[in-house]
Amino acid sequence: MNIRQDSPQVWGSLALALGATLVNPVEAAEAKFTEADLKISSNTDIVLTGKQLETVFEAQGANPIDLRRADALDLSNDELDRVAEDPESAGAIAENEPDRIPEEVETSQSSGTSSGGFSFRDPELFFEFSSPSVIRPFSGPIPIQRPEVYDSETLENLRHGFLVGGDFGIDRARGVYGGIQLGYRGRQGRSLILTGQGGEFVAGAEVSYTQPAIVGEEDRIGYRVTGGFLNTRSNAFLSDDDDDDVREVFLPIGDEHEPWVNRLGFQGQVFVPISDNTILLPGINYQKIRIQNRAFTDNLYAEDEDGNRLSVSNDGKDDLLLLSLFAQQDNANRDEYGFPLSGNVFQFGTQQSIPIGDSTVDFNRISGGYIQYLHLNESDTSPHVIIIGAQAGTHIGRVPGYEAFLLGGFHSVRGFSTGDVGTADSFAQARLEYRFPIVSWDGGFFEKLRGAVAVQYATDFGTGGDVIGEPAEARNKPGDGFGFSVGLHFIDFNLPLVDTVRATAGISDRGDFAFYFSLGPSF
Repeated sequence: MNIRQDSPQVWGSLALALGATLVNPVEAAEAKFTEADLKISSNTDIVLTGKQLETVFEAQGANPIDLRRADALDLSNDELDRVAEDPESAGAIAENEPDRIPEEVETSQSSGTSSGGFSFRDPELFFEFSSPSVIRPFSGPIPIQRPEVYDSETLENLRHGFLVGGDFGIDRARGVYGGIQLGYRGRQGRSLILTGQGGEFVAGAEVSYTQPAIVGEEDRIGYRVTGGFLNTRSNAFLSDDDDDDVREVFLPIGDEHEPWVNRLGFQGQVFVPISDNTILLPGINYQKIRIQNRAFTDNLYAEDEDGNRLSVSNDGKDDLLLLSLFAQQDNANRDEYGFPLSGNVFQFGTQQSIPIGDSTVDFNRISGGYIQYLHLNESDTSPHVIIIGAQAGTHIGRVPGYEAFLLGGFHSVRGFSTGDVGTADSFAQARLEYRFPIVSWDGGFFEKLRGAVAVQYATDFGTGGDVIGEPAEARNKPGDGFGFSVGLHFIDFNLPLVDTVRATAGISDRGDFAFYFSLGPSF
């Protein structure tokens, strides 16, 4: 395609486009502009690549998709003059002569990307409170993995620019807390994120860089590197102070001083696509662990007031190095609000600690989980769904309390707080849940109301005493328990930034009551 030399508007836009490559060298590299792409022919007409043309015309305010269509048409000089004066007319020319558009251009047009994966667009500022990944985190006592994986549709609709997110809540370990997330995401999903968290009993900050994995016709391996710190109380060493059958155990300096587990370190993980819905996650995680009595202090504690071990070392400081390998599969079919309707999700993995530093933390953790979703009717707008879930895990070698499985809580047994059923060396748990529609209407404060009832059970198989320091035994935690819960899901909420609100009440077989409030779809 030729652009005539006597088109000053295009020349000015070309200068703007080439200037943009200087101020944004990363995206310029993605576009792969080279001197060989720009040639002057014998009649002094200038030949540009489609990528350069896309940049030029977008700088004039034209739709880059129309430009690609115009480029494929091999327009005449008269048509080029017309496009130079009115770039958007390229779309009209293409629509009038669709047979001149090659198949590969129609394909790139439908995918919303050019062959080079480059489009010069202004970044935006947007709010985001959950990852757009097509493989969702698996929640529970097993280690949570958060791979960032996009398919072509997700990548096409991905928002890029400066993002803001956050969370807030109340729980026993952190008290009243809040968090904020600030970052930037590029067109191909690469992101740099800074996260901060603070509250009554928590202080933390983290910075991460992520290249998401891509699944589909063109698979791409992704990765994430993270560094930061998190200082907070651990549910492994807390107990229900309202339960007369449970003991509270404090630090040697006196009552109300509970153990904090303060972590400083880094993590690296690779996202390796195996199929469109399956991914392998090899990783490495190093942490310096300090058992202390608040977020920032020089005080260290290797034992509690009863002499039970809190750290592996004798000085309250442990070095924890973990090599891990996980596999995740997400076959769930979800409705427009993100709630699973049918299919299944699966996670299995192992983590091996490597003794380094002064401590000898040496164990292997094996864990896995599976959830099956059964869609009882054909309706996606008023679905009836049964959920059957199970998780299990064990350790080979002795594990410190701050790394043991915590049983109880919303993702384990409802009605209990996290860790109140047990701090386990081995465990199994099961869940049976029924979700159903209640009412739908237009123009209200929310569009749909759905309900959920569930029962849960977890057991530590009597392994609480196998954990270093026996935190469950020292606090008389039961080791197993049943829970029953009732929940309401308010969907399509008429509030800024809020789409779904979930409220759940749970009661345990010991008569304990817990209320859970959260935003977004339930797993």
